[in-house]
Amino acid sequence: MEPFNGDFIQRHARAAALFNDIHVIHVTYDYPDKEDNPSQELNNTGQLTEHIIYFKRRNRLRPN
Repeated sequence: MEPFNGDFIQRHARAAALFNDIHVIHVTYDYPDKEDNPSQELNNTGQLTEHIIYFKRRNRLRPN
């Protein structure tokens, strides 16, 4: 898992949410090692709404 993926944007959104309603949408692939793979998460904290959407990562076929 990437713990700092989007960290700057998240911190900026938290600061802006002190003054305005902020809605952030983050789209990323799901992590196959996770036991619980939700397709979406919705987190609300004060005036900040974070919507995280997961998609299945496909195996790419490589030409020989």
